[in-house]
Amino acid sequence: MQIVTIFIVFLVLMAIISLFKKEVNRKIGAKFLPAILTGVFVLAILFSMFAQVPAGHMGLVYQFGAIRGVRMDGLQFKTPWQSIVPVNIQTQKQAYQNIVCFSQETQEVFVNGTVNFYIESTNIRKLYENVGKLYVQKLIDPRVMQEVKNQTVKYTAVDIAPNREQIRKAVKETLMNDPELKDNSIIITDFLLENIDFHDEFKNAIEAKQVATQEALRAAEQIKIEKAKADQAIETARGVAQSEFTKKKAEGDWILYIGQKQAEANALLNKTLTSELIQLKMIEKLSDKLQIMIVPSGSVNFFDPKSLLSQLTSATAK
Repeated sequence: MQIVTIFIVFLVLMAIISLFKKEVNRKIGAKFLPAILTGVFVLAILFSMFAQVPAGHMGLVYQFGAIRGVRMDGLQFKTPWQSIVPVNIQTQKQAYQNIVCFSQETQEVFVNGTVNFYIESTNIRKLYENVGKLYVQKLIDPRVMQEVKNQTVKYTAVDIAPNREQIRKAVKETLMNDPELKDNSIIITDFLLENIDFHDEFKNAIEAKQVATQEALRAAEQIKIEKAKADQAIETARGVAQSEFTKKKAEGDWILYIGQKQAEANALLNKTLTSELIQLKMIEKLSDKLQIMIVPSGSVNFFDPKSLLSQLTSATAK
């Protein structure tokens, strides 16, 4: 194409010169004009033999419409009838807005996402020969949209948002392992799920359900609080009753203990009492008040120890 353009320019210049030949001969001379035009033509040819491939690109060499080779980035030499088309091999992204999908119950879902990819430089010629420069529209776009739909339909509408990471990973893995993309040197590096949306009617219904759920949770929490208060009151009453019972039991045990000890003391006292001891104790009790005692000769002892012992034993038993 470049050589054709140069040749056409050369013919146009020659035609102009032939029209104004007399005027040119008068100014610079007819013998210098062909040399100048030839020099311009040669320079144009030389410049057309070089092309620059930007960094991060590969150059496809086209010759009469066919791909004849691949060049690296930088300044490259070519023949005048060849052209070099740069092809981006850097990581690229393709954004998708409002992919219309469906949930498990056929609720419409709108998904925004981005796929990151790059073209493998070792096989870029095959991609352009088999698919062409519209490889994104032909290979990547349909697969991204189809796979997103395949994943959202696995979930109910309310479960899509909570499982967005699982959906994103599933789409990414499927695209990365797609055999046709790999065969055409298209390498998928990532898929980003940016937004999930629904119709306004569905979102309003979900919001109303969430409000009702929150109210129910608050009511359940209030019931728990009231139940905890009631349980605390029951435990407090039980503790008071238990304490009172323990106190009464302790008092009863003390009374029983005192009674047992008193009985043991009485039993021990009964074993140790004798008539002489009783008479002695009686005398000791009366000694500070009794001054003189007259007992008739031959009379019975006024203090009968046996009688006193019997009375004392009966009193103790009562």
